[in-house]
This record gives sequence, C-alpha cells and structure tokens, in this order.
Amino acid sequence: MPISVFCGCCPEDTLRSLAQDNNPDWPWILDTSNSIVGDYEEYINQYGYPTLVFIDKSLTVREVTGYQGLSELSAKIDEVLQGAGS
Repeated sequence: MPISVFCGCCPEDTLRSLAQDNNPDWPWILDTSNSIVGDYEEYINQYGYPTLVFIDKSLTVREVTGYQGLSELSAKIDEVLQGAGS
C-alpha cells in the first residue's frame, strides 16, 4: 500500500487542495516534526523529491529510488511484492 509522507515544506492548504483535486485512495501524512522524514533523510538528499522507499511486509527496506515513470513504478512494486514471500 502506498503512503505519501510530506515533510511540511509545503503549506497545509496547498497539500489539502492537492489531495482534494486528486482524491488519492491511500494515506497522506503531513510530517511537520520530521519524525518519519528524518529517518530517511540520507535517501532524500540522494534522490530529491519524490523519494520512493519500498518497504516489504516484514518492514525491510527493499529498495530506494527517485522519480519513476508509471511502468517502472509498477515493475518495482511487483518486484517488492514478489520478494516479500522469500
């Protein structure tokens, strides 16, 4: 399941409008205290925004990457899901 975590660099009203306009069907978290984002700061410094962190069901970081096109993103998700059972 995707989860979007925003670091608080955008105004809350901007994110709220973005969510209303796009109607995502996954959780969006505004992390103004960096309690989540801070744990992934090295990846954000490397990949910029967006940074995609793929975590399997056992809470293991499987891969980290930057922006992906739709077909590449779909392939990455399939890869993580297939690896989750091993």
